[in-house]
Amino acid sequence: MEQWKVIKKPSVTFEVSNEGRIKVFNRKEGKFNLIHAFSYTGGHEGNRYLATHGYYVHRLVAEAFIGPIDGLEVNHKNGRKKYNYVSNLEIVTPKYNHQHSWKTGLRDKQKLSKKEIDRREIRTEMRRLNKQWIVYDLNFNIISRHNSQEDAAKSIGVSRQTANNSFRLGRPITKQYYICKPVQVEEFKKQVSGGN
Repeated sequence: MEQWKVIKKPSVTFEVSNEGRIKVFNRKEGKFNLIHAFSYTGGHEGNRYLATHGYYVHRLVAEAFIGPIDGLEVNHKNGRKKYNYVSNLEIVTPKYNHQHSWKTGLRDKQKLSKKEIDRREIRTEMRRLNKQWIVYDLNFNIISRHNSQEDAAKSIGVSRQTANNSFRLGRPITKQYYICKPVQVEEFKKQVSGGN
């Protein structure tokens, strides 16, 4: 069911619908009039934002139905800038908005192939995994994953310094564990085996 909320801006008052429709208050007539003609601006060629009276429609809808935007951005979940239903909008950080547009291919001039999107998702996941600290047993089987070296060290009851010294010297921690990042494990295995 369509709902309407009033949004007051410095020079104009809008009535905004959760379905992305906009009315503007006409002072002479003393009523809100539905807007049928929008300008297309920003975004990318062939996928521009709808705007009226100097305001983006998606931002008006998000502000009215989701909340304050203050320093954040409004992301179109399906990537289509003309679909300004509140269910298609989310308030996100600029970084997330950029990542979403990159992942979905919206930053490129042409839509990315499924293969390229999958490749980018795998690359992003690998970066995330390679930032982790892994606790290994003596045979380099994974015991646990952690977001910091300190957390990994605590999980086996030692200090971060102990884990760091173990890594630097290529020696096991308490003769049972190794801690390192996945990207370092091959180099660390060589160090532990004496460079062979």
